[in-house]
Amino acid sequence: MTVALWDSLPASTNPQEAQHFKLYKALGKNHPLLPGLEGVMKFMEHYELLASAEKHGVPVRYGQPEDWKDKAEAFGTTKS
Repeated sequence: MTVALWDSLPASTNPQEAQHFKLYKALGKNHPLLPGLEGVMKFMEHYELLASAEKHGVPVRYGQPEDWKDKAEAFGTTKS
């Protein structure tokens, strides 16, 4: 890891905790080891597919973006 990348990481654990929440909501908790690892692999493959699609310009959602995303793009902030 480069020094610049290390310095750009957030000092809080909020992103990590948010990802854990997303993982638990998708897969549940307290699985035996091998079924749990299989679930994590499927979770990872799903997000790799989304990242690849977005990288190549393929839409990764249905419908219009949320209002707050439009506001952030137009004004550079989501706050009033």
